Amino acid sequence: MSSDHAGGPTSQIVSDALAAARDGTIGYWDLDKDPRKPPSAAILEDIEEFEYLLPETRALLFDTALLRGVTVQEAVEDGKAIGGTLLIDGNPILVIERPGLKVFQEQLKHIRTYADLRSDRMVEIQVQIDDILSFFGAIHYLDPEFRNYTLELLESVVRFCISVEMQIKHYCRSARPIHYSPKVQPLIQTPDHSTFPSGHSTEAFAVAATLYRLAHDGPFSQGLVPKAPDPVFRMAERIAANRVVAGVHFPIDSAAGALLGLTIADHVASLGMGAVLDAVVPARTFKAVEEVTTKTQFAQGEDFSLPWLAQAQPKQSPGTATPSAEFQALWRKANAEWRKTPATDPTGSE
Repeated sequence: MSSDHAGGPTSQIVSDALAAARDGTIGYWDLDKDPRKPPSAAILEDIEEFEYLLPETRALLFDTALLRGVTVQEAVEDGKAIGGTLLIDGNPILVIERPGLKVFQEQLKHIRTYADLRSDRMVEIQVQIDDILSFFGAIHYLDPEFRNYTLELLESVVRFCISVEMQIKHYCRSARPIHYSPKVQPLIQTPDHSTFPSGHSTEAFAVAATLYRLAHDGPFSQGLVPKAPDPVFRMAERIAANRVVAGVHFPIDSAAGALLGLTIADHVASLGMGAVLDAVVPARTFKAVEEVTTKTQFAQGEDFSLPWLAQAQPKQSPGTATPSAEFQALWRKANAEWRKTPATDPTGSE
């Protein structure tokens, strides 16, 4: 992993020039006469300090911390594969059960209805292919200078979501809307991986829940989606819906992704805040059914909504995985950015 030099990008010419400049200024290096200072103790001894690393390097520390103790396995019932299971510290936390073909066929009615919004949502859909954080930055002040640690935290959350969701998608392996009818005609290229669950919904709701916790400082708590939803959850819902409008997802994909995103956000917050949480026993299961009997079930003809998510969201959370001093330091630094207000100058005066 390389980085730019102080004055510009690295290149062979710059390296040759630096070598020539060294030879011309240092001459013979006599170690016996050269005072040798020890490196900064902060680099060697303060394990919570990560500022000496470049952002892309310390991101590896954060990613490792989030993934520690997290596994995804194929969910099996009566010897038959039914989807994917998220486990933390070996405890099954959430089972995402793959819907049957009839469920997706029933969901096509929503694809037909949502298509009426395509002209209105076209620009959003295109931008959100690769960028969802800008939409949350329009709600909260996510300036790179003022809330740099928050952005690092959110970027880590998105990468963590992708790692988990892609494994669950692999075990669910469900066809996209375009495979059901040539009349879908998506606005964007249909991805090659499973439609279920929605990755955009997973990432958007995990980011929304993380932002909500940062903005509402306090001890770890659940029930994050109130009856009158916070704007961050409304934005997450819109981002998920836009994938249905585009013709590359079903509403049921959004529902499963949102539940997965909230579960992931619980894990992230528990690591960052050092919360001791009870394991879910038994594991919660997202399942499509004709008649709903439990909160995490989803009626096969239902459209995704925040009211459904508010009652289906986790009320228990996974036990904390092995703590990471570096990730807890990142959470504290991000949290501190929300306890101050932007000002026109460093003194805070107007």
